[in-house]
Amino acid sequence: MRVLIILLAFSLSAYGSAGEIAPKGRVMQSNQNIEILFGGSIDTLLENYPSTFSTECLAPVDICWHTVTNRLSYPSLPTVTVKDDAHTLLKIQNVADLNVVINKRRGPEIRDISLTIKGLPDDSLHSEQKDFIYDILRQLMSSGWEHMYRFPAARIPGSESHKLEDAEYVLGEYALIHPWFDPRNEASIEQWMQYSGVYSWLFYQAYSYVNVSVQRRDSQAEPGERGTYLIQIKLMDESSYWRQHFSGEQLNKWQQLLPGLLEQYRQSRESREEKARAAGIEIEESYRDPPIKALDVSPQ
Repeated sequence: MRVLIILLAFSLSAYGSAGEIAPKGRVMQSNQNIEILFGGSIDTLLENYPSTFSTECLAPVDICWHTVTNRLSYPSLPTVTVKDDAHTLLKIQNVADLNVVINKRRGPEIRDISLTIKGLPDDSLHSEQKDFIYDILRQLMSSGWEHMYRFPAARIPGSESHKLEDAEYVLGEYALIHPWFDPRNEASIEQWMQYSGVYSWLFYQAYSYVNVSVQRRDSQAEPGERGTYLIQIKLMDESSYWRQHFSGEQLNKWQQLLPGLLEQYRQSRESREEKARAAGIEIEESYRDPPIKALDVSPQ
């Protein structure tokens, strides 16, 4: 249950609480390939793809959801390419759902994108589903995305996973990202199946963050052999990623509060790593957290 709560909290928009989830809008079906300029204006995107997006807004919080939704059963689904000024950040095929979240109080820039991917057919073998998902992770890393330890998780690499026996806890503490699922070291099918059925990986690149989340539903007929998987990818800019660590009035001064939060995270990580070292587990000492541009500029 704790895993599901954390995943849902992470997948919500960085702009508010669960009470601000998008209202259910009309379904807009399209197999048209879509290219998005990350950091560009939502108005430009909508002008480039007239009649492609469905828009729903929640006026009290000035948040709009611009979506493209297709049935997973469609034989032809669009490819979504997300670029910044320099290069391609994401190129994802077979996108069933695309959701661009705009907080109008922060401006029209595209900072938060979520995609749902069509994976293998329902009730495919767990081993095949796992292979399919690791292919996605490898594609991300080959295009420049780097594995990130989610604060305040201990920096325990997948190469140390054989020293850990619990599927969701590391030395008695809940694992924000379990070392079994370090994307650089593929988990065994035994580890995969021992987990709760909700998986998460975090990557960073050029002040942007990507979270890949997967939910597993085991087959009723053959739960140990087959299952259905929901694969989601969320791309956020730096401010969207770090804002989600705050709520309420804190959002108005998140940049001032961030150094204090990071220090709390560092202390918690240090405590977890001391416990790991005492148990004979090696820490990835060479790992450094991604730089945060917001700490170098005046709060806005």
